Amino acid sequence: MFKKSLLLFSILLLSTCEVIPELEIILEPEIIPEIIPEEKINVYFCGGQSNANEIWFETIKNRILDVDSSAILIHSYHSGQSISSWYDLKPMENYTVDLLEIQSNLSGIDYDIRGFFWFQGESDRFRDLPEFYQRRFYNLIDQFEYDLNDSFPIFMTIVNLAYQDATENIRLVQKSMINADDNICWIDSLGSPTLHENTSHMRPPEYIRLGNEISDVAIEILYGGEE
Repeated sequence: MFKKSLLLFSILLLSTCEVIPELEIILEPEIIPEIIPEEKINVYFCGGQSNANEIWFETIKNRILDVDSSAILIHSYHSGQSISSWYDLKPMENYTVDLLEIQSNLSGIDYDIRGFFWFQGESDRFRDLPEFYQRRFYNLIDQFEYDLNDSFPIFMTIVNLAYQDATENIRLVQKSMINADDNICWIDSLGSPTLHENTSHMRPPEYIRLGNEISDVAIEILYGGEE
């Protein structure tokens, strides 16, 4: 009798229990944040001899910063120095000084060398043969690109006629380099009045004008002329 009662109770209990449906567990997909790489900072070097002075540099710097406010412009110049003071069979003192100046400004920065502004050559007017200028200049650029692990266009200002036109030989070799190399962009300082016939130095407005002109060439090529 007891066993029958227990059985009936169990059946009654089971019949009155609500069956709970099995829960479906939906796992949300893991959201992995997108890693956006930081943009490289554009870097420019501006150098040469005495005509590549502070006025010329500041003009270039301000024009580039107008279109690229995060850019870094680095300046180093050496008055009265021929190209052989940068490179002559091997890197020379001026090269070492300029390279250290560049590297000191780039420590810890993810950078891209965008351009090399160059205004130099007056002191090469009586030195060696003009073709040596071309060889040394290209060796200089090759060395910079090797040490900085980057390549870049060159924005050259052709030297003016000066010292009773003794710079004509350097003007000719710079022009031949430009005609043979699409990586060299240029303006010509010919016609910029010098202080007198035995110097290549000019008045401040001329350095501002030339700085703006070569900057406009760079902006057109690298930024599509945007202002």
